[in-house]
Amino acid sequence: MPGKAGRTTPYYYKADGIREAYIRLGNESVVAPDHVLNQLLLKGMNLSYDALISSYDFRDFSFSKLRERYRMWTGHSMDDKLFESFEIRDETGKLTNAGALMADDSPIRQSRLFCTRWDGLDKKARQTSAQEWSLPFIRIVLNLL
Repeated sequence: MPGKAGRTTPYYYKADGIREAYIRLGNESVVAPDHVLNQLLLKGMNLSYDALISSYDFRDFSFSKLRERYRMWTGHSMDDKLFESFEIRDETGKLTNAGALMADDSPIRQSRLFCTRWDGLDKKARQTSAQEWSLPFIRIVLNLL
């Protein structure tokens, strides 16, 4: 009978001086890889990667595409105070990771979006097309809308 999930993750197994976090993979338990361990740590702190504060200053980046889309959607201009409300920057003027991704010229160069189309209902079918975008995230989203 599965146990109830605890409030703070990850959960560690400690024995013989070794402390390791395990995850379920199918019907077995395996040592959590570093990237999964990082996700579990954030989850345990009730955070996500995009909410983390980056080293980038809000004043060094423009958000004209986001402001333009906001105006189109709402009919109002996007006041600077909304950037804190939407958690794009913090109260000290630092961008969150989400904010850094949404800047016109995003400093996060590894942001990419992959889209793949398959024949059939699963990946066993033949791949019919694939496309990758490496533009700043906000431009990728706007191109898809």
